[in-house]
This record gives sequence, C-alpha cells and structure tokens, in this order.
Amino acid sequence: MEPDHSGSIPELLQEFPGIKIVGNKTTFQFIKDLYKVEDNFQEIKDGSVLNLGKHTLKFYLTPMVHWPETMMTYDEKIRYFFFRRCLWWIWNFRWRDF
Repeated sequence: MEPDHSGSIPELLQEFPGIKIVGNKTTFQFIKDLYKVEDNFQEIKDGSVLNLGKHTLKFYLTPMVHWPETMMTYDEKIRYFFFRRCLWWIWNFRWRDF
C-alpha cells in the first residue's frame, strides 16, 4: 500500500468501476485513509483462496515483512510463490501464457 505504488487507485476505479481490489483488512484501511475509497473491496484473510478459473491463488499474511499489510500469494496451478509485488509483474506480462 505504499502511496507511490497505489496512487492511481482512484483513477482506476473511475475508468473501470467494476474492478475489485483484493486485499486484507489493513490494506483497505490504508486505502480508505489515503484515498477516501470504500467500495470495490474483496477482503482476504490468512489462508484465503481465490479461484480465477485457470489459476487458484492462496494468500498468506506476512505483516511487517515490508509494510503492515504485506501478504504473499501461492498459485496452485503453476506451484509458484509470489512475494510482495512480484504477482503484479506476472499478471501483467506473463500470466496470460500459463
């Protein structure tokens, strides 16, 4: 939730009002405080699973590894553990190939 990585959230929600922001309780408190956004949230907890069709993600909360809301994600299909920002790189550039 570092502001230099999340500052476009209000603009993204304006452009794509149907998107969901997946995060944990602490993530959403940061978003509310920083950007006054309180909608489009899908809360995950430690051990939560999110099925995306071809991929199933399992989340692990790891607070204070970097920031208070830090979490890691495991993709059960490709058997890969994404930490912090790595998931976004894969999603945007490579995941479509899997």
